[in-house]
Amino acid sequence: MKISDITKIAAAMMIVALLAGCGGGGSKSQGMTSPWNGTLRGVATLPENNDTGVPTDAWIQVSWPDERYPPPASFTVTLEKEESYERWGRVHTIYSTSDSDPRGGVWWFQPSNQLSPGIRYRITISIPKTSQLIRAYFFTGGYGHVGGLQKSSAAPSTYKPVGATKAEGEPAESHTIITTD
Repeated sequence: MKISDITKIAAAMMIVALLAGCGGGGSKSQGMTSPWNGTLRGVATLPENNDTGVPTDAWIQVSWPDERYPPPASFTVTLEKEESYERWGRVHTIYSTSDSDPRGGVWWFQPSNQLSPGIRYRITISIPKTSQLIRAYFFTGGYGHVGGLQKSSAAPSTYKPVGATKAEGEPAESHTIITTD
């Protein structure tokens, strides 16, 4: 067996191992009844763009709070973690049907695992089959010089639905929300 064959086999085995360890699928489509047919204009996220000190147990909210700017008929939500400078890896999230309010234009996603401390994340909201997207970046609280995690200036409850404990469902790298009847 040649060295190039061994290298190819080793690379294939590593890809299989990585895929097996991801724990969840790629994109999940979530259909629900909702009256929307808007655009990305007016979208808001929690954590907000450029937020810092975000708790590591934070959930992600995507919403259209201004009724003049309704959500699009379908959109995709992806959470990513900066693995090295401008190199992003997808974070598995679970769409929380019980905590979301599609008729009110609010969707919640819980990361499958706690977020890493002191790391930059980004939320990408896009419209499928178009080049339209919006990104919101945030930093989780990091390790302080005294040890332990720095506290967020915002109350942790602002990063989770009221009364939520755990989202039920399958984790995915991205979620496509389809809002038309």
